[in-house]
Amino acid sequence: VLLPVSLCGMRRRCCRPSWLTCRLSSVPDGGHPWLLSNFDRWISWWVQECEPPLRINITVRGWVVSRAENPFEGARFVPGFDDLLFAAIPGTLDEAGQVVTCTYRVIRADWTVYCSMIGTASWPV
Repeated sequence: VLLPVSLCGMRRRCCRPSWLTCRLSSVPDGGHPWLLSNFDRWISWWVQECEPPLRINITVRGWVVSRAENPFEGARFVPGFDDLLFAAIPGTLDEAGQVVTCTYRVIRADWTVYCSMIGTASWPV
């Protein structure tokens, strides 16, 4: 397995709460919940590699949970793919010009959102 090159720049200690892959029991407006898959692995890697400030760590986790409600919101399709999305996670741009990003697949057949990568990149992305 190849992991992305880190562009973190900042090394800070932060709280590292546990993270679980989950299916939400209900979604607003009666929509079908999406299963979040492989996000736990990538969040663990990202936290260990980048040691993000607690505020950014919490923002990323909240954004991940929001993918269970609507995985398309605030993301764009990667050209040439009909199931691969990319997003710069809102609220994660830091003073060094780094932003947390995520690439993930939306598998419509079984309502799964599969994380391909979470990392930190230079703005703009």
